[in-house]
Parts: sequence; structure tokens; C-alpha cells
Amino acid sequence: MEFSNQALFTIAVVVVAMASLVLQRFSTDLVLMGALTLLLISGVLSPAQMLGGLSNPGLATVGALELFIEPDNADLVENADNLVVSPWGDLILCEDGAADQFLVGVTPQGHTYKFGRNAIDGSEFAGGHFHQMAVLFSSTSSTPG
Repeated sequence: MEFSNQALFTIAVVVVAMASLVLQRFSTDLVLMGALTLLLISGVLSPAQMLGGLSNPGLATVGALELFIEPDNADLVENADNLVVSPWGDLILCEDGAADQFLVGVTPQGHTYKFGRNAIDGSEFAGGHFHQMAVLFSSTSSTPG
């Protein structure tokens, strides 16, 4: 199988972009826009193709996502399966684990803190939300229902 120069160049750009994303040396948007710009300048993509792809809301969503916490330690967060954004910008995660059930706060910098604990029956938190006045947080638990 023989590849054209454009195909080889495209493969090289994709490999470098993926490596940059994995190494997290540059922001996601910079890497993706840089790759698209290289493909545009080289003639692999036309301006209409580049702008057409950028108008896809799915691509915009993927380009905006960024992993800023990946706790592989159950002491930090255990099986969080519900989340809510607090009025001050932190994420509040609802745990669903085997031990004590906590609400875990996550700052925009990726730092975690315990926000609350289910001291009543030990069941998981579910459906947390803040009141519109931002002074009241409420949540349900999975047991008794």
C-alpha cells in the first residue's frame, strides 16, 4: 500500500497532535487549532472544509473538554456517579462506594476536599443541587429511595 505525500503529512500531523495531547504540554485548543492550521496551510484541507468541521457542535464539545482530575485513589474519590457545579465554580461529586459516602468538592485546579458525609444510613448520594440563592445544598440518597 502506497500513501501520497498528503496522506503521510496528515498522519504525521495527527501523531504529533495526539502525542501533544497525551503529554499535556500545550492546551487542547492550541494543539487542535495548530493541527488544523498546518493541514490548511499545506493544502490538505480547504478553508471551507476546515470551517465546516469547526461548525460541528460535537467537535466544539470535544475540543473544550479537558481532564483536570483523575483520582485513582479511593481515599480521594470513590466511584463518583453524579456531579453538580457549585455557585463558586467547584464541582461537587456524589460518591457511590463501599465505605462511607461523601460529597467531594473539586476546585478548578483539581484539588479535592470533603464537602459532606452521609451520617444517616451510609447510602450513596444522588441528585445533588444548589438552591438558586446558593446558600442551600440538598441531595437525595439511594436508600430508602
